[in-house]
Amino acid sequence: RIRSNPTLFSNVPCEIFVPQILEHLARYYVERKSQNSVSSLSGLLCNIMKANANSGHADDFIRCVVSSLHAIDQSGSSQMPTAQENKTISTHFFSKNGATWRLALLGEASSSDSAYKESLLATAKSMIEMPSSSTPLALLASLVDNQFHTEPSGDNSNDHFEKRIFIATSGIIHFAMDQISLSRQNDVVNEQTVFSRLSPLLLLRRMPRSYYRIVHKELLSEKATRDAVCSLTAFLSSTLKAHAMKNDQSNLAKEEKKLLAELAGQCLPFSGKVAYGQGYSSVAKESPVSLFENICTEPFADTLYALRGDQEKSQSMVQSIRGAKAALYAVSHCLPLAYDDDGGEALINTGSFVFEVLTYQPDFMSETAQDNSELFQREIMMLQSGCRHFLAVCMDFMARRKANAVEPTKLTPLIEDLGSPSKSKEIKATNSCTILEALSKIYHTQQSIITTGEIGWEVVYHKFYSFPRPDMEEHQTVIQFPPSSRTSMLNSIVMLSQVSRAEDKRLDWLASNTIPTLVEWANAGPMDESIRHPFCIAAALQVVYTLLARCGSFAWLVNCPDTGIVGGPSETDFVCRTLRCALKLFHSGEGDEPTLHVLRLAALKVILTAIALNQTNESETQQGLKGYLTPREIQQAMAA
Repeated sequence: RIRSNPTLFSNVPCEIFVPQILEHLARYYVERKSQNSVSSLSGLLCNIMKANANSGHADDFIRCVVSSLHAIDQSGSSQMPTAQENKTISTHFFSKNGATWRLALLGEASSSDSAYKESLLATAKSMIEMPSSSTPLALLASLVDNQFHTEPSGDNSNDHFEKRIFIATSGIIHFAMDQISLSRQNDVVNEQTVFSRLSPLLLLRRMPRSYYRIVHKELLSEKATRDAVCSLTAFLSSTLKAHAMKNDQSNLAKEEKKLLAELAGQCLPFSGKVAYGQGYSSVAKESPVSLFENICTEPFADTLYALRGDQEKSQSMVQSIRGAKAALYAVSHCLPLAYDDDGGEALINTGSFVFEVLTYQPDFMSETAQDNSELFQREIMMLQSGCRHFLAVCMDFMARRKANAVEPTKLTPLIEDLGSPSKSKEIKATNSCTILEALSKIYHTQQSIITTGEIGWEVVYHKFYSFPRPDMEEHQTVIQFPPSSRTSMLNSIVMLSQVSRAEDKRLDWLASNTIPTLVEWANAGPMDESIRHPFCIAAALQVVYTLLARCGSFAWLVNCPDTGIVGGPSETDFVCRTLRCALKLFHSGEGDEPTLHVLRLAALKVILTAIALNQTNESETQQGLKGYLTPREIQQAMAA
């Protein structure tokens, strides 16, 4: 009877047969029953879900579903198929049905505008009531996955979706803030209270960034939502400051601090300007809150003040650096979630902060440092590690966008100045720039630092600079970077390359925009103790080796910018130039023995990798490499 007329049973109380439907569906998924058997029950369950959500009884339905599937998970009476052994039954169930429920609540005109919100809130309440169960979290994930992104259309479907998403996300923020207030009425943290403290944060963390972007656009017009987001911003800021002050090293404190920083990057607009529309037609409006202004500006400015002065280091300076570490982590988390047309001024300012921090040379301190001066040095070293991670995130983000936007055989850069620093164009005279333009500026600045060891004063202290400017000494026009900072920048490129797959297109972008520059620089002249430090040269060779090994071919050569050759330089020409460079450095006698050992090892890896990749083309190997590397030289290299 249910299968023949599923709508007849949509308004029956959930407890009567929803548990039986769930049990049958779970068994069908395990036994891989026919699609007809599954779809009829799934359709019935979806109708029941909509009926309850539209009538204000979403709590009853969600509670019944969550408790029933949790009981099925705990009973262990069913066995998942081999392909799903790593999933619980509830997770598998929601992966099959969650998308259908979400589209029914968001897209069907028969659903009320508040039905989606009521379902999400009911799921959120289950998370609070059952903190140790993964079932509510799996349901929430299925209801917000396949994140909604606005696309131009000829009807009002976008507005229809956005309205319901705005209502739902605003409701979640209000609910989470209420739970945060209740769970933090006292400072007692134990096994019983830890879940109640973290559950609202996990709830906010699980909402997609695209949902929060819809909320950001309505902050100026919706007072209740604006007040809730401002309260969330104030909570994140004050709690991060409290963590910086206490410096609790317990695992719980570390996880909470990390979660708070991720929330700041996830929930708040990056800068005070929120983009409306797309492309050149987008319009920026001021936002009352932002990640940069509310979370980053104060600790960044205080940290720069502490680095520039010769005054005695105080506990407040140490706390500022700890706050800057958390803020920079939040920016690194936010950046991959940003849109191309988002405002880039805040990112340029963050890059300026990072570059200035990397010019500082901290003294080496032991792990047991206790006084403020030693703690200051240790915290600075950890902040510099975060700065290098930020630069790697910027390069990764740019490489992903570049790889996704440009066909491999076309020389059509995503933004014009990406090809060569010499053609770098200034930021628009409109006193605004996009995220992609800011990334391009940071990329070229980093490349200039690596190869020249310095950048112009105006590059860091530009017209967008929002921190207190340092006192400029007479005739000071450049900012110099120590070899250690430049070596660590190169090492961050190595780490980025190592986590990329061979078929990942961003590797081709990294290779074509990095390897030729580094090969030319490494072969440009004799080594010294500053610009062409042996460790910097060795790190550059390590980058070349890692990118060649990860790419597995020279196909990326066709995308090399500014070669003057249609289709890029030939494989033979590049391999010969690379071997000349590596052999020259391998035979170098400059520097002490430990330094030479590191340099020769890096050069040898480049030599062997370039030869191995080139040998895949026999004609190129026989005709192009003659006279550049003999068997005797290879034998000498291997012996060394």
